[in-house]
Amino acid sequence: MLDRFPVFIGLYFIAHLVLRVWSNNTLTIDESEQMLLSQCFSLGYNAQPPLYTWIQIFFFNIFGPTVFSIALLRHLFLFLLYLFVYLSAKEITRDKTMSALCSVSMVLLHPIGWAAQVDQIHSVAVTTAAAATLYGFLRITRNGQVTDYLLLGIAVGCGVLFKYNFVLLAAAMLIVGALSPELRKHLLTPKLLLTVVLALVLVMPHTLWFFTHMDLATGETLHRMRVDPDGHEQLWITMYGVFEFVVAVISFTSPFWIIFFMMFGRHLQPGSHPQTRWLSHIMMTILIMVLVIVIGSETTNVKDRWLQPYLFFFPLWAFLYVNPDALRRRAPAMAGLVAVVMLVIFIIIPLRLVTTDLTQDPRRENYPFDALAAEIKSHGFQTGAIVAQDMFIGGNLRLFFPETTVSTPQFSLPADTGKTRPVLYIWHGPKLITKKEFRTAGKDMMCVDHTASLPYKHSKTMAYTPFYRICRAAPETPSTDSP
Repeated sequence: MLDRFPVFIGLYFIAHLVLRVWSNNTLTIDESEQMLLSQCFSLGYNAQPPLYTWIQIFFFNIFGPTVFSIALLRHLFLFLLYLFVYLSAKEITRDKTMSALCSVSMVLLHPIGWAAQVDQIHSVAVTTAAAATLYGFLRITRNGQVTDYLLLGIAVGCGVLFKYNFVLLAAAMLIVGALSPELRKHLLTPKLLLTVVLALVLVMPHTLWFFTHMDLATGETLHRMRVDPDGHEQLWITMYGVFEFVVAVISFTSPFWIIFFMMFGRHLQPGSHPQTRWLSHIMMTILIMVLVIVIGSETTNVKDRWLQPYLFFFPLWAFLYVNPDALRRRAPAMAGLVAVVMLVIFIIIPLRLVTTDLTQDPRRENYPFDALAAEIKSHGFQTGAIVAQDMFIGGNLRLFFPETTVSTPQFSLPADTGKTRPVLYIWHGPKLITKKEFRTAGKDMMCVDHTASLPYKHSKTMAYTPFYRICRAAPETPSTDSP
């Protein structure tokens, strides 16, 4: 496991890829969004930068708009994440076994080990870019070759194009490098211009879009960061934001930090590598910057996954403070524990879907869109245009109607939804339709309404009841000339 780590982690994610494709053909929230956005190329789409969607379009062009295409891309990024952390650890320790342990222990970080396997896309991609940036950063401090500065520029540019919060990591590395005499000689050189210019070239087209679509690019994120502060004093808002931040840090690093202190707490010592101090300063700089943003923006809703591109190297940093001899002795036990966790995750991912009747809470993957698509086709709709209530239902239906154009209130295409093609209007249920939507959907067309009742996948007690309307062009009334 540790001796041939790149092969092991590659096989692990191949197994997850097979499990994802074999076990379920319903898309999650982030996956359905990609299925929808990938219908066209744009310099920007919504609150997330566009690079992931661009790459997804490329994968769809090769493999088709399928679950396999979506799952393959995400698991490729996960593999690269673990690989870059492994390579970063090797730059510091020069020990394959210890480097493998530093990387594989990310499984014990909840958002990476679990959430990234279930329903993350942009967070996985930006964390992979962050890991590549860390690797490039460490390489220029050792070699300082031109290729290392180019790698760093590509990683930084891609990181910004995956998720805007990546800029904090780049800023923290620059601050720490500028203030450290050891790092300054590597960063403040003419070769750094290669990094800066390459990163700017990569992000410039989207940056122009960003500044002309500020509300679209930032509104959703700002909304997610806050709860309603009405009736609360400023001090309460600040204290609650700080509390949420601390909880997010603890949640992100759990259960790794608990297991780490149980196994290595008695063997801690000052870090023997200079990179240990650099990583500590980078981590503290990032956390301070995030805390300042939380307080300054009156944020009261901090998610642990938002810290993913900042704290992914927490296990690597922690292991650098362990006595090397003790680490080697206990590495097999730690690796065995991680392997057990990996196996449990592999089992629970499909198991949670077949126990939905016990919880009476169907998950996104339990929605029967395959059965819904079959019913819609039985009513004569095969191709045309689909107007869906949201991206979740719209993206999933595009999976079964790949020749259609799909629009939602959040994402509209200049699709022909007029009188020349059939149009499918669909909502999650009759009670979710506004009167205006009901009146205008299919106006001046011949429409037939349907309400489905389909059991959720792996459920015998719960049913999904979407409402949909199939509209076709009304036959033209022949004109009659008056005598």
